Amino acid sequence: MQPSSQEARTRLLYSNRFCSSRHLFLPVLAPFLVLALWAGGSRASCSSQNACIPPPTDCGYTSTCTVLYAPGVEYGDLFLHDFTSCVMVVPGMVQSGFVSCQVDLDLSLDAGSTWTQYSGIPATGWMTFTGNGQGGQGEDLYIASLDQLNFSGGGLPVGIAFRESPILTSTGQASVMLQGNSYQIDSFFDAYLEFSFDGGQTWYPPLSTCHIVFRPFIAPVKMSTWGQIKTLYR
Repeated sequence: MQPSSQEARTRLLYSNRFCSSRHLFLPVLAPFLVLALWAGGSRASCSSQNACIPPPTDCGYTSTCTVLYAPGVEYGDLFLHDFTSCVMVVPGMVQSGFVSCQVDLDLSLDAGSTWTQYSGIPATGWMTFTGNGQGGQGEDLYIASLDQLNFSGGGLPVGIAFRESPILTSTGQASVMLQGNSYQIDSFFDAYLEFSFDGGQTWYPPLSTCHIVFRPFIAPVKMSTWGQIKTLYR
């Protein structure tokens, strides 16, 4: 299948940026130290045929976090996968868009005494990616924001629902590098997910964030070094 004219222009833009980056010196300011360390670190990138985040490939956002809510509810091993839509990103630009996926998680309604695993929960959301320069290997960097994420049903008990907090922003980062005929994509978010017992009439805020990392299908995974650096400087 021949690439569209828009996709061809995007590939050319990424290719030119990558080649020219070898001859440019990008000063690193203190506020961007963590981003630079993250971009240059060892990561398990996901390959995609276009610069679209998160790509609908065999990758997903995984975590090993356990998040507690005041009523004694906890969730753990959050896993967002099987994305059917994504946000096409452009270097230096702000791009937003709708995403849909499935969610797996472990849930406890008695403060961690017993756990039940749920999978294939339908979810929809909205993500924003803001161009933020280049990393040391020529990859394009983005400030990421998980603006919305809503999921319920899919086997969860009636009335139980989760959503991205409308007050606390779930921020993160992403990088895209064109290698050959494919893009290598990395991303993470620190997600603030609120919880409801009554189908969204009452919402409980989380007592902590959940650090979710985009990588090939491995769930759960250990937090990588760059994730630890990000958490340290949060």
